[in-house]
Amino acid sequence: HTKKDNFKKQEDLFLIAKNLIIKNAKGNNWCLFQGRFQPPTKAHIQIIKDCIDKYKFDGVYIVMVRGIKSDSFNNPFTDNLRKKIIDIQLKDYKGKYKILFTNSGLIPNIIGKLDKNINAIVGGSDRKNEYEKFSKELDVKFIEIKRPSDSISATKVRNSLINDDIKSFKDNMGFYDKNLYNEMKLQILSPTKESIENTKYNENKSVNNVLKITLTEYIGGI
Repeated sequence: HTKKDNFKKQEDLFLIAKNLIIKNAKGNNWCLFQGRFQPPTKAHIQIIKDCIDKYKFDGVYIVMVRGIKSDSFNNPFTDNLRKKIIDIQLKDYKGKYKILFTNSGLIPNIIGKLDKNINAIVGGSDRKNEYEKFSKELDVKFIEIKRPSDSISATKVRNSLINDDIKSFKDNMGFYDKNLYNEMKLQILSPTKESIENTKYNENKSVNNVLKITLTEYIGGI
C-alpha cells in the first residue's frame, strides 16, 4: 500500500504542477468580469483596461448577464448595442477581450463553458462575499473593485437619456457620439427587447468573439 500511496502522491503533485504550468503559460492568464452592463460605462471600461494594463492579464472575459426582460428601465439595451459600446471603447484592445451573453450569472457554471483559462474573478465590493466563495471553489483569485459613493453608474446614464442630459451622459460614458446616443435613447424610451426564449444558439458556437447561452441550455445543466 505504501508504494501505491507514494505513486498517488506523485501523480497528484504532477497534476498540480501541470495545472500551474497551464495557468501561467503565455496567453492563458485571463480574468472574468461580470455584470449587466446596462450600459457599459466608462468605469466598466477602465476596469477592463486595468485588468490588462495594471494587473497584466492576457485578456478579460466580459460576462454580460441579461436582466429581467420585463424590467425595461434597468435592462433596456439589447445585446448588440452593449457589444457595440464595448467594441467602440476597447478598439485598441482587440484580441484582449471576449464577450459572453448569458441569462444567469452563476459563475461556477459559466467558467466551465469559456474557451479561455480563468485565473481571477473581478468584481465590486457589493458582491465580495459571493465572489470570494466562488473564487475559493474554483481555485482562482478575487480582485475587489471598490466603488466610491459618488461614482459613475449605469443608472445615471439611463437617467441622462430619459432627461436628455448630454453632460451627465458624457460624464458617465466617457464619450459622446450623436448616433449612438440617439440609438440608446430610442431603446430606453421605446424598448425593443431581444427575445431570450425564442433565440437559439449553439452552446459551442462563437460569432464575432461572442458566445451566447440560452435559457434552455442553462436549465439543462450548464
